[in-house]
Amino acid sequence: MTKTIRITEINEYILKPPLIKKNSMRDNWYVINFAVGCTHGCIFCYSDYFHKKYSYERVGEIVYRKWGQYFAVPKNIFEVIEKTPWWKWRGKNVWMSSSHDPYLPQLLNITEKILKKVINYHINLTIATRSKLVLQHLELLKKGRDRISVMVSIPTLNERFSRIIEPRVPTPRQRIEIVKKLVKNKIKTGVLMAPLFPPNKHNPDVYDDMENLLRELSKIGVEAVIAEALHRRGLNLYYLRQALGERIPVNKQVEEKLMKMFFELTNKYGVYGEWIPEYISDDSLGAYYMREKKYCC
Repeated sequence: MTKTIRITEINEYILKPPLIKKNSMRDNWYVINFAVGCTHGCIFCYSDYFHKKYSYERVGEIVYRKWGQYFAVPKNIFEVIEKTPWWKWRGKNVWMSSSHDPYLPQLLNITEKILKKVINYHINLTIATRSKLVLQHLELLKKGRDRISVMVSIPTLNERFSRIIEPRVPTPRQRIEIVKKLVKNKIKTGVLMAPLFPPNKHNPDVYDDMENLLRELSKIGVEAVIAEALHRRGLNLYYLRQALGERIPVNKQVEEKLMKMFFELTNKYGVYGEWIPEYISDDSLGAYYMREKKYCC
C-alpha cells in the first residue's frame, strides 16, 4: 500500500495574467491552472512531468520532490483573476484544470471566484475533479448549468487498486455518489475513466472492472465518458512500479486493446464515449473513435 504523506508547506509564486491560457495539447481549447503541484498525489499523474520540465523558474527546487510532496499557489491569484479580460473567451471552451484538481481544499475560494467570472462572461467551462468539494458549489453550478459541465475522474471501481494508485482522494463509490448528486441536480456531468491500466496483479480483470463502472454510469445517466490509456510521462511508471510491485506495459498494442474494450462496452450500455489517443493516431482509430468532441480538453 502506498504511504499517504500530507503536505504541510504551501509555497507561493507570481502568476502573470491572463489566467486563461491556450491549450498546447488540444486545438480550440483553453485551460485554467492556478497551482503548481497537487495534494492528491495520484502516482500515475502526468502533471509531475510538466512541472518538473517547466515550473522550476516559477517555484524553484520544490518541483524536484516526489509528486504529491510539493504544492504552490500564486500569491497574486485574486489580482490575476481581476486583470484577466474574461470577455475575450466568451463562448470559448475552457478546461479547469489540466495540471491540478481545482477542488483541493486550499483552492476552494479561488475556484469560487473563477466560477462567478465564467458565469458572468458566458464561457464554456469543463471542470475536471476527483474531489467531493465540488458539491460545495452546487448552487453556482446550477446557475451556470447552460455553460458549465463537470467531469468526475473514476478510472476504476476496484477499491483496493484505487487506494494504491490514488490514495488521497474519495473512494470510487464516493465519487459515484458525487456523479449521482450532480446528475440529480441537472448539472451537465460526465466521467473521466483515466487512465485505464492493462491487467495487473492488483486489478487482473480489466474488462469486468470497466464493465461494472460503465453499467453504473449508464444507470445514472451521465452525459459522456472520456477514456485514455495509461502512458509514460516523466517518472510516473517508476512510481507505479514501486507501488504495484510490477512493471506496467504501455504501448500501442495495449492502448488498442483497452480502446476496443471501452467502445464495445460504451456501445453495449448506450453511453456516449470518447477516447484520447496517445500511442495511436487519430486516423488509425477508424469507427472506434468518436470525433465529435463535446467535452474533451
